[in-house]
Amino acid sequence: MDLQLDEVAALEEEFQNLSAFISSSPYRYEAHKLRNTISNTLNLFRSIAQGTYSWDEVEEVAFKLQYDFEKEADLYEQVMERERNIVPVNFHRVRGAIGFMFSDDRVAFKGYSAARDKEGLQRVAERFEPISPYLVLRAYQGIGDEAGVARMMQRNITLSPTSIDLVAEYPLSSRLSDACNRFAESYSCSRRLQFAMNSDVLSGVARCVEEYDAALALTTQPLVTGYACRSLGMEVVVSRVKRQGKGATFQWLEDPRVLQGKRVVVLEDDVCSGKTLRRVARELDNVGVVEKAVHFLLGARGCEGNIPREYTVVPNDTHPQLYDTIMSLREHHRNEFIFEPNHKAS
Repeated sequence: MDLQLDEVAALEEEFQNLSAFISSSPYRYEAHKLRNTISNTLNLFRSIAQGTYSWDEVEEVAFKLQYDFEKEADLYEQVMERERNIVPVNFHRVRGAIGFMFSDDRVAFKGYSAARDKEGLQRVAERFEPISPYLVLRAYQGIGDEAGVARMMQRNITLSPTSIDLVAEYPLSSRLSDACNRFAESYSCSRRLQFAMNSDVLSGVARCVEEYDAALALTTQPLVTGYACRSLGMEVVVSRVKRQGKGATFQWLEDPRVLQGKRVVVLEDDVCSGKTLRRVARELDNVGVVEKAVHFLLGARGCEGNIPREYTVVPNDTHPQLYDTIMSLREHHRNEFIFEPNHKAS
């Protein structure tokens, strides 16, 4: 990367503001080492920008400074946070800028993201998009660049279908989780759901919506997939099933007549003995469904042999419409959205 003198000068000015804070820090040892390393790094950057040295000529020195800076910055930040002291914003900005000049995408993103520096994140996105699609996805999220997010979501799914996890990384994850739990609470489910809506599960949801007419969600954990299916416009009916002795009890929580004559997928968390699925199958036969399938939120867990033969299993393998499914869910939850139960059973 070619360094520009004006960029180095701007970083030096930012460091001057930070240096006064570091010098007054009670953690003198950590502060002294960090300040010296940053100062040496800036001297190196200036020499390269002025043409005194090339990157190739100072490769070993640059590598050591880069390593020392990140180690000492981490240590200083940990000490500050342990003692409940606020880490200044310009510390994060300096960190982001140094990472950027070292062509270290991870450090650059870490610094600019912590500083909430949208201009810095934009530079990270533009510079590293060809080589770090997942990190750049997060940078575009921080900027609020809708087109960038969509482009990188598509690319990440193409490269690694399991790399997109709405729970851990997606900005709407908390909104989805809260809305999903309100959905569950409307059916008197007091236990908070573990919102396991990752890309594997969403692939299964995409298949359910595309290949079946309606879904039967069993309380409690399968309401996660029930909520996703209903978000995507699928007819979803909810029932409560409990294992009891050698069988299971069953209660419709919504009117089952909407399932008559339809291909129905049962949304379950897993399978053990198969008792629950056999009881559900009898209820669906009484309603008059024409085809039965089952989707497992957590997988069959080695009990595939206990799944009644009348069910087709909907897999969680990567679906061609996974990207569209994610974007549809995202669009649906752009604003707070609360589902109300439909088709209440009489």
